[in-house]
Amino acid sequence: MEKNKEDKILKETKGICDHCAKIVSAEVIDKNGVVFIRKKCPEHGISEHQHVWDDVETYLAFSKMNIVSGAASDKVVINLTNRCNMNCPICFANSNELSHPDFPKEKLKDLNNFKYVYLTGGEPTVKDDLFDYIRSLKKQGHKVVVFSNGLKLADKKYVLEIKKSGVDLIILQYDSPDEKDNLLIRGRNVLDFKKKALDNLEEFQIPVFLNAVVIKNNISKSKELIDLSRKYKNIKVMALSPVWEIGRFDHSYFIPTSGVLDQIETSTSIKKKDFLLSYAFLLNLEYLFSKIKKNKRFFSKCVISCPVLVDEKEYIPLNRIFNLEKLNQKIEKINKLFFLNFISLFLYFLLVELFFNFFRNKNFRKMIFLMLKNIKFIFKGKLFMFNPFLLLTVITFPDKKNLDMDFISTCNFYSMSAESGKTMPACLFRVDLNQEK
Repeated sequence: MEKNKEDKILKETKGICDHCAKIVSAEVIDKNGVVFIRKKCPEHGISEHQHVWDDVETYLAFSKMNIVSGAASDKVVINLTNRCNMNCPICFANSNELSHPDFPKEKLKDLNNFKYVYLTGGEPTVKDDLFDYIRSLKKQGHKVVVFSNGLKLADKKYVLEIKKSGVDLIILQYDSPDEKDNLLIRGRNVLDFKKKALDNLEEFQIPVFLNAVVIKNNISKSKELIDLSRKYKNIKVMALSPVWEIGRFDHSYFIPTSGVLDQIETSTSIKKKDFLLSYAFLLNLEYLFSKIKKNKRFFSKCVISCPVLVDEKEYIPLNRIFNLEKLNQKIEKINKLFFLNFISLFLYFLLVELFFNFFRNKNFRKMIFLMLKNIKFIFKGKLFMFNPFLLLTVITFPDKKNLDMDFISTCNFYSMSAESGKTMPACLFRVDLNQEK
């Protein structure tokens, strides 16, 4: 594959041809400090696009992280409907454009291989029988998550009914506290609806995953979005999603993942290093537990997350509470002499990271205080609300141009087709939809 002398090959992989959508050979390259994926199709030649993890340090860190291999995904997303009560200029789900049938209720029984079921669209709340879907899934033993733009959730009676149906988590679209940004991104004024939705969800103590699409216009509002977690204690995940390269929008508005991480570091005390250490630790924990008991995969390479303790004055990343460098090193050694190294890890964590840490680390004591404050939720069976951390997350949305098949191999988020019942990684499912369009 042709390359410039200054280009450094980081890894051989597979990609998808821009034109024919066939899987082709590819290289991940460092091009003047920026990561690209360069693909070579026998029929259409070479094409090159910025990688979803365009920062070299971040990409290389991911390449070293422990991902549970050979395990199936524990999460599946189903498109209940392509209909939506909005027509966002930025939409990347082709809402109101494709003539796909709604997901049939009788196919819900085919989801038993997955613990977590995500209901999306379109907009799931436009379906009059949404609560029936949720109740059916809960009877089958699933955890149910609903994506929503929040328009229907501004109605308190509706939120009460969705709570009664058994929903476990709402992923609420919330792009900016500035109505000018919302008008640009969503094509209408929606801020009042979003605020009412958050008020209602907090009143009924429904956990919230706040998801913001970030572009050049609203990236400066990142801290204001994160700060919502101080007002609404039921916000447990805050995701900043740079959906560049896909959607209806002019791509000149979009920014890469490196820009999002840089903005978070500029506007808060949370640095890129905090994300890399924390996410490596989460992956290492999952890897460790997979050695003890075979589990399905929960984490992947398509997101990066940092658990953050929400204090009134600051955000405290997990690695400022525990020595994650040391813990990561110890977990990564466990493959050799598993039993002895596991005992060593357990004793180290008990004595150093718990006992001694209590006396020498004020951040650890803050965590304990907040856990004690939230202990009431344990007795109410609301473990999600007991958690004192905000999971701050940056999510990638690759399309066929920059999709790296090496990352797909560890996918933790599958989609199911309403027509065939076939499941596949959500990114590949989206490529299929875009091809049809």
